[in-house]
Amino acid sequence: MAQQQQHTAPELGTTIEELLFAKRWVCKKTGLTRVEQNNMMFEHGSAFAYTFAQLFPEPDDVLDMLIKTPAPEGETHNWFWSWWIMKWMQHDWHYINSKMYNQPIDYEVYKMQMRFDNLLEQDLVYTLNIKR
Repeated sequence: MAQQQQHTAPELGTTIEELLFAKRWVCKKTGLTRVEQNNMMFEHGSAFAYTFAQLFPEPDDVLDMLIKTPAPEGETHNWFWSWWIMKWMQHDWHYINSKMYNQPIDYEVYKMQMRFDNLLEQDLVYTLNIKR
């Protein structure tokens, strides 16, 4: 049975510049284009949202709320996608700073683990409680 990696959140001092650097660095290190990485990010985000929604009595309503809520005027993404993008970049930051790229784990497999990350689920529950 494969052992699941436990991911830690980045230090609170992590800046947006560091997170954006991590995103660019990962593209360069893995050979992914920005489009390919963004497609992967949205694919995994959709899968995470689907899995998360199954925790609730009305999963279709929760999934619609997460994915289909319109973005505020002037914004590119709704709150869920903004949250997911930030978590994705934090995960990239962790990938670099924990030197996961030196481990025998493929980047896409590493990112796929986000779909089932209990800490991310807890963070999203906390975020939903704040939004109410």
